[in-house]
Amino acid sequence: MARGQIVALATQVIPPESTPEKRKAESLIAHPRWKYKGPACTINFEWQIGRWQQTAGIWNFDGISNRVYAARSQTSSMELTEFTTDLPAIPLSPLSLGYYDCEIWFKSSAFSDLRVIVQNCVRVVEEVIGPPTKIVGFTTIDSAKVGEILTLRATIKNYSSQAVLAKVEGELLGYIFPSEPKTFTIGAGKTQEVTLLSFAMPDRDMITFTISSFHQEGTNWIKDDSIKIEIMRA
Repeated sequence: MARGQIVALATQVIPPESTPEKRKAESLIAHPRWKYKGPACTINFEWQIGRWQQTAGIWNFDGISNRVYAARSQTSSMELTEFTTDLPAIPLSPLSLGYYDCEIWFKSSAFSDLRVIVQNCVRVVEEVIGPPTKIVGFTTIDSAKVGEILTLRATIKNYSSQAVLAKVEGELLGYIFPSEPKTFTIGAGKTQEVTLLSFAMPDRDMITFTISSFHQEGTNWIKDDSIKIEIMRA
């Protein structure tokens, strides 16, 4: 059988100041990249979070999280071509605070086993003390023509360590209608995109749209976050 050639990309050390920060309620997904030349095959991936460290002059990977497995179909390629994939998430809740590395294995009958170490792939930090929901993304529209149909969306993240019942609402200030509030349960550390409103740009020089997120305590809704979007007439 013809043998393939694989070259791993991004075997790297991420500077501590650039290390992604995640909280214990979140999880980490690996995004390996590689170049491959050879026949179609199946690549069996293994990955784990731990620490790449030196003991008695020998470097070894000390795995701490559970090892996660995934199989991906590798298409044939006549020349070294770049590929990428997402590997299943590893929960960070069992880990202590601090910096971690990860180990990714590429295994197949088409090539020799290949290992990649990424140092400082994640830093586990303390839970946020404060409101559990936060608006982490939203539609950005600088200007629009009169009559143009606009759709406003928001992405909400739950920063707490448990699921919460959340609500998002928006309102066009000084205009005739607010959006209907959107209520949903969002898991710990998860994000959710919400479509708030679709409308035609009115004949005004500028409109202002506010988006607010809430969480429920008992029968009360507590406002956590609010942003303002201004859209000019083109």
